[in-house]
Amino acid sequence: MWVNSYQELLNFPTYCTEKQKEIHSKENNSEHIAVNKDNDFVRQIKVDGDILPAKTRERRADYLVLDETKKTAYLIELKGSHIKSAFVQLENTDKNLAEALKEHKIYWRVVCGSRTANLKNNEVKKYQKTHPQLIIRRSILRENI
Repeated sequence: MWVNSYQELLNFPTYCTEKQKEIHSKENNSEHIAVNKDNDFVRQIKVDGDILPAKTRERRADYLVLDETKKTAYLIELKGSHIKSAFVQLENTDKNLAEALKEHKIYWRVVCGSRTANLKNNEVKKYQKTHPQLIIRRSILRENI
């Protein structure tokens, strides 16, 4: 069941300390590293498994990283190779968390662990062009938040 408010979102466990320097989200040979260079108050919440239990079939991103100080939210999808399915997962998560995150600027991140995934095909490029909040990388994405 998706959350309806920011307060409900805060009831989920965080997988980092409140001012952690680097927040690592990792699976499928893919890793997103959020670098907290300004020592902001941060949270890392598992969307897939905590917000929505693993048994539900609804498409969702893997992680949510929140920078409470800057009011930014990063929806993170860690893929093996099926890059296009990540777009559906991010869109669905964004739509369902929009009310809870209405005070935050939302960014989408996809990290693809497979060398065979074509990150530069026309469909992927077109999608990126129409979704400027999206960054896609292979294996590891390290960024300042």
